[in-house]
Amino acid sequence: MQTTQNMQGRQSLQNVMTPQLQEAIRILQLSYEELVPFIDQQLTLNPFLSEPEEDAFLEDSYDDMADPFSHKTSDNNLEPYDTIPLPPKNLHTHLTSQINIMFSDETEKDVALYIVAILEPTGYLKKEPSEIAHAMHKPLKVVHHVIEKMKKCDPTGICAATLEECLKLQLIERELFTPAFETLLNKIASFTSGKIKQGALEKACGVDTQTLSEMLHVMRTLDPYPGSQFHHESTPYIVPEVYVYMNKKTNTWDVNFVPHLRRQVLFDSQYYKKIKSQTKGSQDRRYLSQQLNHATWLCKALSQRSQTLLSVSQEIVRRQQNFFYHGVTSLTPLTLKDIAQPVGIHESTVSRITSGKYISTPHGIFELKYFFTSSFENVRGRAISSESLKNTIHQLILNENPEKPLSDLVITEILNTQSIPIARRTVAKYREALNVPPSFQRKRNRHFKALTPDTRKKRGTTCSGDV
Repeated sequence: MQTTQNMQGRQSLQNVMTPQLQEAIRILQLSYEELVPFIDQQLTLNPFLSEPEEDAFLEDSYDDMADPFSHKTSDNNLEPYDTIPLPPKNLHTHLTSQINIMFSDETEKDVALYIVAILEPTGYLKKEPSEIAHAMHKPLKVVHHVIEKMKKCDPTGICAATLEECLKLQLIERELFTPAFETLLNKIASFTSGKIKQGALEKACGVDTQTLSEMLHVMRTLDPYPGSQFHHESTPYIVPEVYVYMNKKTNTWDVNFVPHLRRQVLFDSQYYKKIKSQTKGSQDRRYLSQQLNHATWLCKALSQRSQTLLSVSQEIVRRQQNFFYHGVTSLTPLTLKDIAQPVGIHESTVSRITSGKYISTPHGIFELKYFFTSSFENVRGRAISSESLKNTIHQLILNENPEKPLSDLVITEILNTQSIPIARRTVAKYREALNVPPSFQRKRNRHFKALTPDTRKKRGTTCSGDV
């Protein structure tokens, strides 16, 4: 009977989890680095979505703000968010800025923006023009025209379908695309794989050895993947969406969005009305209706993400006032439930909105999840956060005598004298979490570090194995 009830519960939950709800949850979980390309893609795929003017974000009043970083900067005109840099430019924004200038026709611009959204990270266009025309309900002739025009975008080689075409576009730009280079392009793969010899390649291109060598040098200067220069996956870039400031009116720490990083989308009702008045076919009207429904829903979903992020951030900052004054030693124990109840959302929602989202504070940039710490009670009944305790242990180790590093037992005894009844195994666990080796290893590491290569040679020391 119980099993049947559990199955029914799971089935009802699955029924409630509609595709739109699943997508809304996914949007809630997106980090800023994931949100930016997602919004860019939606703006290109749906013609009825637009972004507000940049100045609109700055119209909000900041009269109640005091700069929490003024004591750290010499320029008193800086706002607390001015020191937060913009994320690296991506291929999408680089091409979109060119498209807005290149295309005056709205239909062509829509096709161009769609193409940007489906480009490979390398900059190649793998979809056939006929597929694009079918997906967008646009004439094939228009799609071909747009693709050819986009091949003139920077960086050169964008929208090529193959490697050969990509290199050809770059040779054309340099005014080097001669019959000899065309032959070289067609046979370069066979040459590099060893299928044809250099002599045969010289003969096919109609050039001598020196000229072929110069041509191959030119080929090596071309970029086979022009879009890859805009990818920064090897260097993760942390971008805070919100920042902490001192509220002049309440004289407490408060939080707001970083204005120049905030992303929003709006439903372009005027453009929708214009297109609707020109739409006659039933298939086009159905497409129009689908885009309308998706645009209005997406605006609500993104707005809900922003509101949830701000509400949760504000409650975290309200609970952690001492941290922003004094740093990690004053971090208050905090649970998901502590935030979920006053905000009026589920704990799982708090978990999703704080994962991968960052906040800029006077003490640096932190993931919102950082502020959730378990509690540890001292003998006086005062709750101490685990992060605060880790910091205390870290400070003890930093200030220890290098010749006599503190063992976990000694650290435990020191903390016990400070009215913190902690066990040695807990100290060991926190030390390991800080990536700090045990005392005997710290002493050994410092000993070998003190020995320069010259000193080792003089003393006849031989080092082997891990140190």
